[in-house]
Amino acid sequence: MINTVIAIDPGRDKCGVAVVGKGDGMQWKQVIETSRLAAVVEELARTRGITTVVLGDRTAHRSAVDALAEVTVEGRCPSIRWTSTVPATRAAAATGMTTSPGVSCG
Repeated sequence: MINTVIAIDPGRDKCGVAVVGKGDGMQWKQVIETSRLAAVVEELARTRGITTVVLGDRTAHRSAVDALAEVTVEGRCPSIRWTSTVPATRAAAATGMTTSPGVSCG
């Protein structure tokens, strides 16, 4: 069971990024420049021990997936899943979230 995720609402210039837990909701959130997405996700995953990223599937989804393909935590890539609902933070917080089977990193 996934308890805490990094949720991303991707955009061309900016992305909404949040750490969301099933039991305790929003733990952290920030709007960042899209160019910083991979570095921010890698830092959050490393410092908080998170292995799942939930990604909104609308604006700039494909470029976000490409950027996240380079992210590794302890030599492994996190599981990247996308939602059909934006913002991703709402879907990530919902019980029994429905996501894609995942995306492999490069």
